[in-house]
Amino acid sequence: MRSTKRGEYRLFILRFLLGFVIGYFIYTISFLCCECLRKKQALSIKTIVCEFQHIHRSKIVSDYFLIMTSIALVSYLSNFYYSQIWQSAVICGFCACLCVIAYIDRCTMLIPNHCLILLSILGIGFLFPPLTCSWTQRFYGMFSVSGFMLLVNLIQEDSFGGGDIKLIAICGFYLGADRVITAMLMAVCGGGLYALWLIYIKKIGLKAHIAFAPFLCTSLMIAIFIGEQLVSAYISLILLS
Repeated sequence: MRSTKRGEYRLFILRFLLGFVIGYFIYTISFLCCECLRKKQALSIKTIVCEFQHIHRSKIVSDYFLIMTSIALVSYLSNFYYSQIWQSAVICGFCACLCVIAYIDRCTMLIPNHCLILLSILGIGFLFPPLTCSWTQRFYGMFSVSGFMLLVNLIQEDSFGGGDIKLIAICGFYLGADRVITAMLMAVCGGGLYALWLIYIKKIGLKAHIAFAPFLCTSLMIAIFIGEQLVSAYISLILLS
């Protein structure tokens, strides 16, 4: 029994450390993308070498630790919820890309198209069982929330960014309507509460914009792991009331 527990602890530590290693490279890439977007520079070897020197500055240590810890946690959860290696690899890669998108949007208020293309490629694994869902779910997932966001933009211009709409459409296609609607509800609640707090402390005005992708990506990752349970619990509450 003790040897089994020791083996589980070692496996947990290995998975967490693997996530940290992956997180280091993910953070480096995302930081370089942020700096290039800010300075409107094209990625090149010279640019990469120059910007890489700034990664360990004290002002970004908290970001460095946050994104590495997030991906380490994702690495563990993907192995915990999905037993097969290819399933956990798909989930981990998809969620790691969401972490990158969240970080870049928080820093620049932009979601680069190449990140969305990479997310689309990583999501191909969701087309195979047992990660797959019905094509009806995919259709509604792709157009329900993104269509709603476009409609809101028609009523109130620039309510949602184009990158946010493309992100939710891609994730809706791969994850299905149930998960993406659940994620959107969580993201709106989280983002709304955060915006109210910033307004309360007078850090932003009523017409200011905040980065929505961090809330959206976090909610999408929650929906990937426990989305079905959340939907089932919500339906149960409705039936009981």
